Amino acid sequence: MTIPRTWRSRIFETHGHLITLAFCHAFCLLASLVSTAGSIATQIYATSFEYFNASAAGIPCAGQDGFFIPVGGSLDGAIYTYVGNPLGLASNVNGGAKFYAG
Repeated sequence: MTIPRTWRSRIFETHGHLITLAFCHAFCLLASLVSTAGSIATQIYATSFEYFNASAAGIPCAGQDGFFIPVGGSLDGAIYTYVGNPLGLASNVNGGAKFYAG
């Protein structure tokens, strides 16, 4: 069977099997959904840092709410209060009383 010239651009031939663009689109859609589902599942945790221990000088984040230093010798972030913080950050009018820096 000869495929009309207009259809040749819409059909791929792989190892003797004809795979239409519709199949390719469905496969690409499925692959993107699977990869998106994996990334959404890893983004479930969220925190506002409001219940962490904090001070104007900053309290290390490691040891609070499961945070840890992944590699020995790495720097640890800290939880600061806006009032009197050494970084000079002004209070966030839409936020809480504490923030993370590190």
